Amino acid sequence: MLSNVRTLIFSLTFTAFLPGCRIGEPSRDGPRDDQPRLVLLYAPCTVNKRFLSPYNPQVNYTPRLEAFAREAAVFTRHRTEAGLSGIAYASLLTGHQATGHGVFAHPTTIADSVYDITEAFSEDGYDVFFWNDQRMGAADLNYGQGVPSENTFPRLLTADDQRFTKILDRLSTDPKYKAFVLVNFRVNHNPYRLNNLNSFLREHPSQLRGLEKMSRQEFQKFVQVYYEHDFQLRYDFERARQEQALSDADVKKLSRVIELLYKSNIPVLDRLFGDTVAAVDNAGLGDDAVIVFTADHGESMYRPHAPFKWSHGHALQADVLDVPLMIRGADPQIAAGRYGLVTRSIDVFPTLASCAKLRLPAGAQPEGIDIAERINGNRSRDLLAFSHTGMILPPFDRPYKIQKLMGRYLARFYPESDMGLTWVAVRAKDTVWKYRRLQNGAFGFQSFDLREDPGESRNIYDAADPQHQAMARRLQQYKDALVEAYRHWSAARVQAGLEPTDREQLRRLRELGYVQ
Repeated sequence: MLSNVRTLIFSLTFTAFLPGCRIGEPSRDGPRDDQPRLVLLYAPCTVNKRFLSPYNPQVNYTPRLEAFAREAAVFTRHRTEAGLSGIAYASLLTGHQATGHGVFAHPTTIADSVYDITEAFSEDGYDVFFWNDQRMGAADLNYGQGVPSENTFPRLLTADDQRFTKILDRLSTDPKYKAFVLVNFRVNHNPYRLNNLNSFLREHPSQLRGLEKMSRQEFQKFVQVYYEHDFQLRYDFERARQEQALSDADVKKLSRVIELLYKSNIPVLDRLFGDTVAAVDNAGLGDDAVIVFTADHGESMYRPHAPFKWSHGHALQADVLDVPLMIRGADPQIAAGRYGLVTRSIDVFPTLASCAKLRLPAGAQPEGIDIAERINGNRSRDLLAFSHTGMILPPFDRPYKIQKLMGRYLARFYPESDMGLTWVAVRAKDTVWKYRRLQNGAFGFQSFDLREDPGESRNIYDAADPQHQAMARRLQQYKDALVEAYRHWSAARVQAGLEPTDREQLRRLRELGYVQ
């Protein structure tokens, strides 16, 4: 069905997984001594790694993540497929990009024919669980499809959760028992919560540096501007600035206040994760567990030159696509330390499958690679990390809804629900190339040196440079493959009745602030 797409994708050095190609069942020899008995994939939503001490030594408010990182493999150039949660979680769980998992917008139901990590662990004898608090990567959209409904919990995972405690107790007493735990949730998603700010500033008063001269009334004014105009600040900043009469000085103060609100929720994430890891270790399972900390996507703070000033879904900014990845307990395959090789969200599934010695069914191999093989020198070529935006909204019957629900400024870049309008990017080491819609409405190429210019403010694309020419061709091929795959997937999805209703789509989108 997707033969042309496969040809394009093979030329980009990754393989396509065709829907419905699962063949055979893994052999069963009972529990094996070489498998970790607990595998925990912890993937919160909207994590800018610049606010985590393992990635920024100036951060002093994530002590638990810092302690975890000292015992883990920390990947410093890890990149997600997309800045939209539905696409990003599908990539993480299936080991495929959208050409293989079929999610091009969110919310989208994943087809049963797509094989995912929870099925792989379940079929290899693990009891599988899903703490599911992210509505775009939700169990009722078939994310975590290998998890029985009685093992799916639509809530945050806390260390004292009774069900989680029972899992740890059984692991401690039954040497033949194995469990895989998947966690997704959101505490950092916009609009950023205010209720943690006071305690954060009491514990970390230095975070007010630069705002000492701001009065309480002025501070509250900018907080109010943010909460009342969050949507417009993200999707039509200049209009919001004009209507709120914000001077250059006001914009600087507002951006500091918004960043502080985001930052104040990071310690909550640190405590939730740290307490969960401590519960595993206190149960005596630390040496028999593989624990992964990653994220679906990051978050962009204010940048004067960026098309969207506070955003994650609709541009290809580095602080959105470059997300944390830390793996503890995978020795000897992946020793603790820091690794600068480029890795991708599609590599998490095959890496955990390798660490757990899973027997995957024939034909169900992810397109990602086992990171351990790359680290240990079994592959010579550097990886390219391809990413893309999704369709701005699911394909409603009435395309004018983009402007109506999200604003005129956004509609300049994405006038319709059309996969042909997607932006694409590729990272190679510290250089990124993009093919995106520009202010004048035309698509154009850009390139940035992330080491010298992490904010991506200086376009260094040179149409006469052979390397830039080659990457431009790669990006065009990649986009063509995405567009063609979408057409096939869309037809199959409509025929199978997988598309949620307009009302259900809008409810989920409004819940997370994507539409008004």
